[in-house]
Amino acid sequence: MMEGKLVKESLLKLHKWRLANGWTGYDPFGIREGLYKKFGRGSRAMEYQKIISKLESDKKFNKPEIFHYLLDDSGYQDPKTFANFGIGYLNVYKTDKKKEYLDLANECGKWLVDDARKRDVANWGHPFVWHTEVNNYFHERNNPNIYITSLICHFLSDLY
Repeated sequence: MMEGKLVKESLLKLHKWRLANGWTGYDPFGIREGLYKKFGRGSRAMEYQKIISKLESDKKFNKPEIFHYLLDDSGYQDPKTFANFGIGYLNVYKTDKKKEYLDLANECGKWLVDDARKRDVANWGHPFVWHTEVNNYFHERNNPNIYITSLICHFLSDLY
């Protein structure tokens, strides 16, 4: 039972943070999109990516807001965030039976469904351009991703 209490406390801390900061945020991979916008997708952007990777590993410089400011990136809303929060809210609702958690889970589900309708597809991906080094391929913003789509579908099927 102690684990359930810890999970709930963690979720409530994240919820409090989200209320203060909103849904818009950053992902370390998303920082790279700013590089591609500024320097293209060639070797110049790759060199800057190496520099940023080194800076990210240094605790003095590992502050996403610095990189986003330098790269003129205002952040984005990530579907994974809505799914993960929704799963957490739904799990707390199942144990506590407090409607406020079900309402929060429904808020997350509504955002995901509205996002799919807005794009006219029922799949989700990263809300930023990202690069795979394995085959040196650039994935476009919202390019369908099996992990993200299955996570979201799992959450929505549990919710509805």
